[in-house]
Amino acid sequence: MHNRKWMLSVLLFFFSAASLATDAPDSPQKIIFDFYQKYFLYLHDESKKPQPELTYSKSFNELLRRNEKLCEPYRDEVCGWGTDADVYLNAQDHDDNLTIENSHFTLAEAPNNVVTVSFNLFPSQKADQNGHSVISFKMLYEQSHWVVDDIIYDESSARQQMQSENELLTEELKNKARP
Repeated sequence: MHNRKWMLSVLLFFFSAASLATDAPDSPQKIIFDFYQKYFLYLHDESKKPQPELTYSKSFNELLRRNEKLCEPYRDEVCGWGTDADVYLNAQDHDDNLTIENSHFTLAEAPNNVVTVSFNLFPSQKADQNGHSVISFKMLYEQSHWVVDDIIYDESSARQQMQSENELLTEELKNKARP
């Protein structure tokens, strides 16, 4: 009887450990790498599958929604984050044959939960031509998983870009409302 209880305890321990291991959230690096694997495939997908998406923090989503709402009256103009470039490539164009492999994609972890990716947008062109993209993702642990809280392009924060644009548009609306 004592052996049976001991054996049952050991089995329960292993099942509990396995359950905890599968419930652990993915690391920020894995989230970003997995996203870019899907995103590079999406660039060439002709089946019209939905674009892969990253999960943003609550505050980043709120800022983005406010930016979209303020830009509604300016649909014919460049207004809003990501309206003039691909936010995941930081570019308006890329090589037609771009893949994660031929782009020389690299991923590095920096302090404070920042994940930086680097890749060549035009791998079929000479190496000395422009087309190298470096993008950093500020990750935040929110509601038991990692989410993107900001995207930084060459020292330029998406969060700061949206905040600045929102302030300008809000001020413009106030000026229009004044008699």
